[in-house]
Amino acid sequence: MSKVPFHLKHHHVGYFVSDIDITVKWYEEMFGFELAHKTVYDLPGQGPTQMCWIQNGDFWIELYQYDP
Repeated sequence: MSKVPFHLKHHHVGYFVSDIDITVKWYEEMFGFELAHKTVYDLPGQGPTQMCWIQNGDFWIELYQYDP
């Protein structure tokens, strides 16, 4: 088996949440994440959706607010 010529690591993960502001606050308080970017995104099949990126070091979480 050949080895990959670079180091693989996680970059980010994405979640759909029911309340983006409460979720961001929880990640800030529990794990030290910081809000890096927040906007409204036109999510295909869903329409305008709040989204944001939070960061802790070199790991990112992508959040989308899902309004059923």
